[in-house]
Amino acid sequence: MSASQFLLRRIRGLLFVFICALILSGATAIPLETELGALAKITGPTAKSATTQGAGLIGWVAEVHAGLVETNAKYSFLSYGTDWL
Repeated sequence: MSASQFLLRRIRGLLFVFICALILSGATAIPLETELGALAKITGPTAKSATTQGAGLIGWVAEVHAGLVETNAKYSFLSYGTDWL
């Protein structure tokens, strides 16, 4: 394999990695309340039961989700600070 072919393969590989990174970063551009709601459903307990049990990371996720829901209900303009789409 010549040097130019090697360079072309390397450039194509790096472009592939870069495109995959762009796709991954776009997939995470979901509003925070939706992301944490899905994570809270996956982890299980509701905010009230988790905070009273002190369930570590699960309780923290549930409490942060409850805080986001409450904040968005009262002060929805704060969400625009994290919306970069």
